[in-house]
Amino acid sequence: MRTVFVIVALIVPAIAMALPDDTTLSRLLVGIWHGPRHDSQYRADGTWIMDPPDEGDNTRGKWQIKHGRLIETWRVIGFDDRRGNQRVERKDF
Repeated sequence: MRTVFVIVALIVPAIAMALPDDTTLSRLLVGIWHGPRHDSQYRADGTWIMDPPDEGDNTRGKWQIKHGRLIETWRVIGFDDRRGNQRVERKDF
């Protein structure tokens, strides 16, 4: 058991060092990505757009990569709750 722990302790940092940094990942993400329902275009200026547009205003937003994770932000405008009140929501991944 101790041998397995030592091997894992030596391999995991080497793998982590081999992963690309956020700048490299951001450069690789820029472009058009084809999905089953929509295409998503990630632009170099940190914005994204979905085509064809989905219902509502959540078809565009901003993106960034932090610590190897993609974070997309968008606003949903005019969301109605059951009482008919409108509010603006911001969703972060």
